[in-house]
Amino acid sequence: MVNKQSIGKKAENLLILYRKFPDLVPPFEIIEFNNFFTNWQDINKKLILTASKFLNNKLSQTVYEKSISHIFISLKTNNVFIGNLTKRLHNLGFNKVSYRTSAIQEDLFSSSFAGQYFTFLDQDIDIKTIKKNCMICAKSLFSSKVLSYLRTQKYSNFYQGGSIIVQKMFYGKVSGVLFTENGLNQIKLQKAVLQTIL
Repeated sequence: MVNKQSIGKKAENLLILYRKFPDLVPPFEIIEFNNFFTNWQDINKKLILTASKFLNNKLSQTVYEKSISHIFISLKTNNVFIGNLTKRLHNLGFNKVSYRTSAIQEDLFSSSFAGQYFTFLDQDIDIKTIKKNCMICAKSLFSSKVLSYLRTQKYSNFYQGGSIIVQKMFYGKVSGVLFTENGLNQIKLQKAVLQTIL
């Protein structure tokens, strides 16, 4: 059972989709950082404190990036959990998978954070790949790119966390993105587009 307060918006929304359309959503696992790393809570506090200083112009970008990298060195992976996870994914019939970052600071009412966090497609599920991709996903929560985006959106308070979504890889024939808001808090949905959707 996952903690819905800490898994991030992408994972929350995926659970909603899966409950409503179970036959249309490829199977997935939500990996909470608390389970993946043995000391996530303590490290996350340090990361949030450092990110808040950068967000409030108390650290330069260079100093911030060095500080974050130094803190991440102290993260310890839960090797027993990762070994069991690898077996479970294989038992579920997963072959290739995607790794997607799900952040608390994402898909908010005022800001989408689209493209700010890491996703890896068509990946293996061996222990080495899982550790590598999940570590990069965790680091992307605190990237200077994300913090700079927060600055442009006038955020002064910062709380971060989330999870990693490991989902069975599927290969679509077509894809697309529909934007219904033009950046000025105005919803613009053309009639032709609406007819296409329906």
